[in-house]
Amino acid sequence: MWFNHDHSQLGERWYFLLLMIILAPINWLLEAKKWKLLINIQVPINLKQALQSILMGITFGLISPQRVGEYYGRLLLMKKAETRSLSVASTLMSSISQNLVTFVFGFVAISYSLDRFLELSEVEHIQTIWLFLIILFFLLLYFTLPFWVQVFKKIKISLIRKTIDSIALWNFQIQLAVLVYACLRYFCYGIQYVCLLHFFGADISFHLSAAGVSIIYLVQSGIPLPGGLAVLARSSVALLVLGNFELSEWTILASTWTLWVINLILPAFFGLVFIRKINLFPIK
Repeated sequence: MWFNHDHSQLGERWYFLLLMIILAPINWLLEAKKWKLLINIQVPINLKQALQSILMGITFGLISPQRVGEYYGRLLLMKKAETRSLSVASTLMSSISQNLVTFVFGFVAISYSLDRFLELSEVEHIQTIWLFLIILFFLLLYFTLPFWVQVFKKIKISLIRKTIDSIALWNFQIQLAVLVYACLRYFCYGIQYVCLLHFFGADISFHLSAAGVSIIYLVQSGIPLPGGLAVLARSSVALLVLGNFELSEWTILASTWTLWVINLILPAFFGLVFIRKINLFPIK
């Protein structure tokens, strides 16, 4: 049973836990930098304000499906009505960029994992071609987003039209910079997960554990559950994926739940502190 795991060697792997904790604030600072870059196209805000908005978004995201509450949480600091649509558009673009990175690295990880079992060079060649085409499709979709969202401008709902107008403001340079921040953040919380796996006793190579983590993030991103319950889905997915690498249930579950507490519960607590300092329902 997972709860019979030998904990005696945890102290010898303290450096994995230390690195994971150091990366925690960097994770959300990168998200704040990414969101600030998008917002600053029209509304000048500093990094502190961006970080406060991110943390409040996390708080609302914990109780909403697919963390859609982040949209409301992030616009609470937007005092003017015309800036709220930009906040929604920025949150949407930030989410799209992060999901794009998750999809790309998730597919790469799947391809890498399959290569361990496929010996036929022809199959591997075809697999590489499909992987390249999938990544190319997602990248084209992302960088042409300001163009093709124009088809929705006929929608009469004011917020949707203003959101579309905001998306049209971003150019290739801004989208590329946002994508770079998304990659850096992905590496950040991906390394956190890998560090926890090895802190709790994983005895596999780093690149193999990283591939497993990428597959977990890919599968979990498509499960429509509130952020507070998504950890249950991620735990199940993690057991399914990492169980094939002969990791113990203790290692998998302890890593998954620790990451959830450090990366979501603690930031949500700080977000709640900021929410209490402002008018909770500023939108009329």
